[in-house]
Amino acid sequence: GTTGRSEGLNGLFKLFVHPQDSVWIFVKQYEHIIETRLDREDREGYRAETTEPRMYSRSLIEKQASQFYTTSVFADKFQYEIYEATGLDAEKTQEIPDIIYNVMPSDIERTGKKYRVTVDAAHSTYSCSCHKFERDGLLCSHILRVMAVLNIHEIPSKYLLKRWSEQATLQICDEYNGPAPSIGVPATSKLRFNALCRAMTSLASDACVNEEKYLIVSAGIQNLQAMVATPHTVETQHQQGILPSQQDPSSSAKNPATKKRTGRSAEKTHRMKPIGEQITESSKKRRTKKKSSCSYCFDETHNVSTCPYLKIANMRDALLNQKMVQETELTL
Repeated sequence: GTTGRSEGLNGLFKLFVHPQDSVWIFVKQYEHIIETRLDREDREGYRAETTEPRMYSRSLIEKQASQFYTTSVFADKFQYEIYEATGLDAEKTQEIPDIIYNVMPSDIERTGKKYRVTVDAAHSTYSCSCHKFERDGLLCSHILRVMAVLNIHEIPSKYLLKRWSEQATLQICDEYNGPAPSIGVPATSKLRFNALCRAMTSLASDACVNEEKYLIVSAGIQNLQAMVATPHTVETQHQQGILPSQQDPSSSAKNPATKKRTGRSAEKTHRMKPIGEQITESSKKRRTKKKSSCSYCFDETHNVSTCPYLKIANMRDALLNQKMVQETELTL
């Protein structure tokens, strides 16, 4: 229902948008979400157009469902209910005023609860105690089993919800009469590629029906290729509203006038860094700090207090001083 869809959208936005993000980031992420979902729908549409779902049985109900539901809903959801219905038994417990069946697994070793299916044959109404249709909008395996017992070969239209149909993915909502929504140019090259592929695929499917349309589209593609090869020329033509044949070859586009930026220079702006970031930068500076060297011999393997050359020099000076003292005493 509405609550489930709302929770799904909230969960989706939480993956891409943080509460502290700005409005600009929110808009960019919103565009990314929309383009991604459109790309996924386009892949599903391509699979539905180029492939046919594999039938599990020869049931007319299954064939009807394959023509109504989308490929993903039919293959992943409805066919599972068809498969489950083959393992159920239906026991009639009441006929008047409504027909009531108790539906249970036919395998004795397979434990499972009984489900109560009520049938109003006059109005083609079916209800089950599992309430799957009320919850998911799809008939459950219990009702499908009762339909098989009653030789019902067609699903009533009221149990085929348009929201799961292939038609719902191709038509715009009847209540929407305004212009098509525009979300601007996709933010990344991949999203732009996907958007162009969707447009060109739709164009190709319309143009391949006859030779005349094919030639028109082929000529248009060649013109587009020539225009894309010179993007700056095309941009100038669109801004000036002229065709390539009307453009003056000697004219050249100039840069627009720029306004001097006001406010404090970015070079003088220093943001206050958190303590964690300050500690990290300080440790990096300590690791990259140049190694200290001996102030006497400039060797980096030791310092002045452990310098062997300094010790030798000190011993030599001490011997010289001692010799000078001895010579002085002899002279006196």
